[in-house]
Amino acid sequence: MSKRKESEKIIALTQRQMLIKRINIWYGRELGDAQNPYSTQKTVALREIIDNSIDAIRKSGEKGKIKITFNEDYSVECYDSGGGIPTAIGKTSDGQPASSVFLALGVMNAGSNYTNESGSSLGTNGVGGSGSQLLSEYTRVEVYRDKKKYSLDFKDGNPGIFDNKGNFEPISDLTYLKVEKDDRPADEKKEFPSGTKILIKLNDDNFKSKYPFNADDLIERMRGVAFLVPSLTIEIINHLNKLEDGTSQKELFQFDGGVSQLLEYNTNDRIIDIISLNKESTFEEETMDVSSNKAIKTTIEKEIGVDFAFTYCNDYEYEVDSYVNTIKTRLNGFHVDAFEKAFVKVFNDKFRSIRCGLLKSDEDPIFEDFAEGLHVVISAKIAEPEFTNQIKEELGGKKALREFTKLYTDVLEEWVNQNKNLDDVRKIADKVVTASKNRIKAREAQQIKREKARLERSSSMPEKLIDCEITHSPDSELFIVEGDSALGGLKSSRDSRLQALLPLRGKAINVLKSTNKKVLANAEIQSIIKCLDAGVGVDFDLEKARYQRVIIATDADPDGSNIAMLVLVIFYKLFPAMVEQGRLYKACTPLFIVKEGKEVHYCYNDEEYENLLIRLRAKNAKFTVTRAKGLGETGAKVLHETGMNPETRTIQRITIGDIE
Repeated sequence: MSKRKESEKIIALTQRQMLIKRINIWYGRELGDAQNPYSTQKTVALREIIDNSIDAIRKSGEKGKIKITFNEDYSVECYDSGGGIPTAIGKTSDGQPASSVFLALGVMNAGSNYTNESGSSLGTNGVGGSGSQLLSEYTRVEVYRDKKKYSLDFKDGNPGIFDNKGNFEPISDLTYLKVEKDDRPADEKKEFPSGTKILIKLNDDNFKSKYPFNADDLIERMRGVAFLVPSLTIEIINHLNKLEDGTSQKELFQFDGGVSQLLEYNTNDRIIDIISLNKESTFEEETMDVSSNKAIKTTIEKEIGVDFAFTYCNDYEYEVDSYVNTIKTRLNGFHVDAFEKAFVKVFNDKFRSIRCGLLKSDEDPIFEDFAEGLHVVISAKIAEPEFTNQIKEELGGKKALREFTKLYTDVLEEWVNQNKNLDDVRKIADKVVTASKNRIKAREAQQIKREKARLERSSSMPEKLIDCEITHSPDSELFIVEGDSALGGLKSSRDSRLQALLPLRGKAINVLKSTNKKVLANAEIQSIIKCLDAGVGVDFDLEKARYQRVIIATDADPDGSNIAMLVLVIFYKLFPAMVEQGRLYKACTPLFIVKEGKEVHYCYNDEEYENLLIRLRAKNAKFTVTRAKGLGETGAKVLHETGMNPETRTIQRITIGDIE
């Protein structure tokens, strides 16, 4: 055996030593720093004591009160009117007799939540209250029940009793409780007929942070809890916060309105009324029964419920205030994921069944679109919640995700399908569909930008471009030509100094019916982008364009007009400034060429042709007619005169009226 191995030691730690050594496991990573001078771990430790009192009131099912006092020496007193911690004699895990008060606050992993009950509780691991006590300088416990006062104190994790002078006497008999007559004043007895009072002062030496706990955070949490538990009154006395008149901050929280009232408190400038919904159910899940000192898989029926409220405000924020069994879950979790999933599905299904600006060809809005201006309060309850860590800021559990999704879906479907709610549904649709279209537009702009960058990296012009000598001039023109057949006549009739030609192969893509990705992948579109060399979409810069005019040259028949319209739309969407500033034209080449002796008449449509025939026949004129089936059959001379020579041609400027 090497010297290194011989020197290794196996060390057994007490519960308290383990808690201090690995405090992050139970109380999370310490986040306190100079910018946020409060210890998050100390705040969690005190929250555990308060949560036990909240649980006591909730379990009683009756009205109750909690009084929390923050003292100037940073000790905290939590006094509740619950049934009081049980005082009967129980046993430790190794069979040693002990009072239930000692088990509740002196032993980690001891509590009332290991019995496979189906109800919801704040406590899950039996670590919270006892862990806080083990990290304290002292903890003083008073239980009021059966007209008696039961006392047990702790100092540095050891049980005992403080005398009237503050001297601590440790005890070895774990069943011991100091029992006295309940001699409290009558008004105090009336306010707290039974219950538990705990005074605790955390030991700074047991924590990594030098900063104190955050009383404001705890007070704000208590405000939220008071909204969720209408039967609960919470009184706060904060001696750490002195007001201008020298008195201490005092708060009294009692609210009857539940989640809808909490959401009202959280929001303003709402565009729809607050919608409050709830639903409860049960589901079966496997758990481990350890009551017989063996691990036995068993199936229990668990209660599950959602109580939530939502509204839309005239802003772009998404704010969710979420709770599980009244514990604030700052990192949310599966109860919020389930809400978002159900919300999107239910409303998208409804949007498809009503007229709300969502076309059949439009893609469904995603949660990002629904989130703009959405404000939510979620209070979920579930037996044996699977929090992702001891500080209970995020809910896990795949089974819980499925069950919560079912609840949200059922109750939301019922709401959206009631006719009385249709106005609100339409208001939501208007906001969501607008957000969706704006997102898609922004995404397309980004795609265009990326494609533009890719195309700009390629400096070569398209092979089929017949370029001109002078570019970037006010007189430079690019003719977009229908097919290769017309190219010959236009090439021989053009002014090669200023007129460039780009033939399109086949029918142009319909950019209004195609995805941006498909449009930008189109070879003909890429050729136009390269030829203009001035960007795409909102980034298109007309002044940088190689050609300052673009002329669409297509056959004069209906098919040619259809192709011209598709090209026009390409420019409207991808090169808008070219249209907006009147630089896009349509060449007007004749459909019929009528020769009357030496005189030539050009007819650009059937109506002109019929009127000309009437006049010629009326004077018994002799004439010949050539129908120009396409640009390729029109002839170079006619193309030059009617479509290319600025002195004689007719071109039609494309203008935009009211865009909306």
